[in-house]
Amino acid sequence: MKTKHLSVDPTHYLPSFTVNLVVDYKGQIRAGSTVLCRACVDRVEGRKLYMRAELLDGPAGRVYAESTSIFVRPRISRVAAEAGKWLAAKVKWLAVGR
Repeated sequence: MKTKHLSVDPTHYLPSFTVNLVVDYKGQIRAGSTVLCRACVDRVEGRKLYMRAELLDGPAGRVYAESTSIFVRPRISRVAAEAGKWLAAKVKWLAVGR
């Protein structure tokens, strides 16, 4: 299976909203510890991103937590409409402020 790099699709850089987040805690982390968090996208289906992550004490170390999640990206038309409203408000603010 070929891995698709997310940077080829500019919509992947839009904000995403959490639909589901499950965290399984495996062990305690001592205060002041340095930990490594690894996260990856398992798959993308339309606007949904399925991800998993783990928190560990090093590349080959003890796993403290594992998680799975689903994020959804907003529709491009909604993002464009909100950006247009924001821009119109800024232009109006600049015109009034001068």
